[in-house]
Amino acid sequence: MRSLLMGVDSGTQPTKALVANAKTGEALGASTAVYRLIPSLPSGAKEQHPWDWIIAKRKGIQAAMKAGKARAGEVFSFGVSGQRHRFGPLDKSGGVIRPAKIWYNICTLDECEEITSILGCAKQTIAAVGNTVLPGFIATRSLWPKKHEPKNFARLATVVLPHDYLIFWLKDVHLMEYGDASGKTPFDVRQRRRSRAMLEATDASLPVKLPSIFGISA
Repeated sequence: MRSLLMGVDSGTQPTKALVANAKTGEALGASTAVYRLIPSLPSGAKEQHPWDWIIAKRKGIQAAMKAGKARAGEVFSFGVSGQRHRFGPLDKSGGVIRPAKIWYNICTLDECEEITSILGCAKQTIAAVGNTVLPGFIATRSLWPKKHEPKNFARLATVVLPHDYLIFWLKDVHLMEYGDASGKTPFDVRQRRRSRAMLEATDASLPVKLPSIFGISA
């Protein structure tokens, strides 16, 4: 029996899957499954249905496996990656609360200004977390439903990126790595830990709603 590797990347509009031979590195099968943005949204709003990511993942894996003439029992390692800064809000049962705001959604500009103002200024914000506050970061997207969709915010239990969501569907765990954590803003990139100042500027309940950072508690 062959030893195979499977990789899945959840991009802005397609999900790509690849099957490779673990010993030789040879690519045996690849596929692309496309999904779209939700149409007719207000100016600056760019959203997708998280369930579309799962459907694309399934289609992509099946097509790549078929192209590589691979069997499930041959795959011994599975890796996922994806675009950052998509805000996937889940409730306590793991259900999707609302469509996800993707990275170039800019309807949270007001929240960027509000958080930066609370922290003092852009310079003080950088001192607190090593980043400025941008519309794509999770801090602003967490504050947005708190202000505009309080009923949805009250249901919010977990915030996931697309590949976090794929891991959740595959393994029923919520995890992220340091690079993704740095793009969520409540993370201090210098100290490699959650930033208390940023959390207080957004919402004190946010730490328990963010996936663990490879074994580090929120």
